[in-house]
Amino acid sequence: MKKELNYNLLKILILLNQHRNLKKVANVLGNTESAVSKHLSKLREQIGDPLFIRTNKGLEPTLVLADMLPKIEEGLHLIDNAVFSECEFSTFDYKDPIYIAMHSVTIRYYGAKIYGALRKIFPHSIIVIETWTEATERGILDNRIHIGVNFLNPERTKQIYQKKLLETNHVIAVSTSHEANTWEEVINYPFIQIKIAGWNDNKRHFADICEKNGVYLNFKLRTDDLTALQKFVAEDNMAIVTLRNLMDEDEFKFIEIPDKFRIDLAFATCIKLANRSNPLHMEIEKAIKDIIK
Repeated sequence: MKKELNYNLLKILILLNQHRNLKKVANVLGNTESAVSKHLSKLREQIGDPLFIRTNKGLEPTLVLADMLPKIEEGLHLIDNAVFSECEFSTFDYKDPIYIAMHSVTIRYYGAKIYGALRKIFPHSIIVIETWTEATERGILDNRIHIGVNFLNPERTKQIYQKKLLETNHVIAVSTSHEANTWEEVINYPFIQIKIAGWNDNKRHFADICEKNGVYLNFKLRTDDLTALQKFVAEDNMAIVTLRNLMDEDEFKFIEIPDKFRIDLAFATCIKLANRSNPLHMEIEKAIKDIIK
């Protein structure tokens, strides 16, 4: 990287990563597309990397830029905070909607409690709690979603800061009338897999560990619908790998999983890296942490 790097142009990289389109960035900046293209060319020359590659889905950052972006964004945010100090943040006076994203199972267990806590802190805001989808991470990076709650995922983009909330263990849940009572018995029954966007989209965490140890579970269904999931467990003699504290102990029987098959799981808040020191995000995160602990 050359020493004459123009730091004033770095914000263009952040905007291009958000919008993936020169014209959209030009509109945001009130500039021409040609001017933005020239700025990008200058940055490519100064940094010594193509930075973005054109694809049929828009501009995609190179591996070099993808590694640099979180550091650039955090650095620019620190500079802005140092130069443009803001007035003291007031949760009481805040009136814009607050957007939270969580998986449907997590919403069922924690949603009402989180809503109640935020309602007290932000009395004039609408609290929006939505289901985590494949678009949630992009929503966090685009500042549409303030905070997400999901399992800690080391493969998640480094542009999203993950803060551990609660470590937990998984168990197997079956209906209270199910014949199986032990690990050795239950692994012979059909299983349901909970689909959790942002965690097991392309992974089979538990199934892979089982297969490495010579156990091949018979998965018959994969769903993110909690109502359907519980119905299949209760009525069709199926088993599910889940978290004990996310299921009603009056409706289900829990079977412990042997240590060698266990996965270390942790809930985490997911915040855009540049927003981790933002007072609004810090207040929301604190409220969530007080609930999920």
